[in-house]
Amino acid sequence: MLIYFLVLLIIISLFNYDDIKQNLINKYKYMTYRRVNLFFDNNIFIKGEITKSSINNTINEIHKIAKNGNINFIIDSHGGDLIAGYNLIIEMLEMQEKLLVINCYAIKAKSTAFTIFQYCDNRYVIPNSILFQHNISIKFQGSFEDFEDFYETRFKQYRLITNMFNKDVSNKIKMKYQDFMRKIWNDWTITGGEDIVKNNLADEVVVIKDFEL
Repeated sequence: MLIYFLVLLIIISLFNYDDIKQNLINKYKYMTYRRVNLFFDNNIFIKGEITKSSINNTINEIHKIAKNGNINFIIDSHGGDLIAGYNLIIEMLEMQEKLLVINCYAIKAKSTAFTIFQYCDNRYVIPNSILFQHNISIKFQGSFEDFEDFYETRFKQYRLITNMFNKDVSNKIKMKYQDFMRKIWNDWTITGGEDIVKNNLADEVVVIKDFEL
């Protein structure tokens, strides 16, 4: 089948059929990606909004699965609560210290989900994955006195956690901290598995075989 596509590609390249040619290239690339099977007993889904409740459920699932072996995170999330994400990452680091391997498959990983993905041992994306990161933003409503209390507690906590995340992620993807901060300051969107891997944001593009996402 691969030979068939290569022959077609060569023939079409002799003519000016750019759309057909690109379609064949995409199909050929798709066929060359490694196919993986995910065993349901080891899968944990991180879908939708990341909240304190959803992460508490995720941590409970980790404790159950960790008794049997490694973990697969399937991430399809636009992000959410920073502190909840921090709590999950601390749990992941503790599991990794116990030599548990965390494999992550990112369909869509944005904001806090982007950060979680970067703390995984093995980071996989599919051909049409999307990753996105931005600089932290905080909304506040209330009196000046409430703001002072917020600044002294939550804001400083957010800043410490965010600085830790940004330094760890920039090291993970082998990018200078200042360059990484410039990227996310302007909202960094990376579309497509190959571009994600080229930016060191994932380790490999794969096709998840016989699996409903």
